[in-house]
Amino acid sequence: MNTSTTNPLTPSVGDFLVLDSGCRFGTLLGKDDGFKDSGFPGCEFRTDKDVAVNVVVTGRRVRWNSRDGFLGVRVKVEFVGDCEPSTFAGGWVKHNS
Repeated sequence: MNTSTTNPLTPSVGDFLVLDSGCRFGTLLGKDDGFKDSGFPGCEFRTDKDVAVNVVVTGRRVRWNSRDGFLGVRVKVEFVGDCEPSTFAGGWVKHNS
């Protein structure tokens, strides 16, 4: 669990994203590089696979994920489209300490 003074319900750099499909997508390595143009609106995070994502917390509190065995918060993940529509998935964010 994140022991810093940041809000435990807020995804941050270094947190681990787990999609509902069971696929461990990767850590949220850093903030977006700031690139935007007419076909790409920009994003909040980039994963270790260099995929642009926005993460919105949908859970009201930190809960135990019994399937994967960690404390986390429910989220909606937007895979930001580049000149294409974005796609969405549900999942969990596990805070790294």
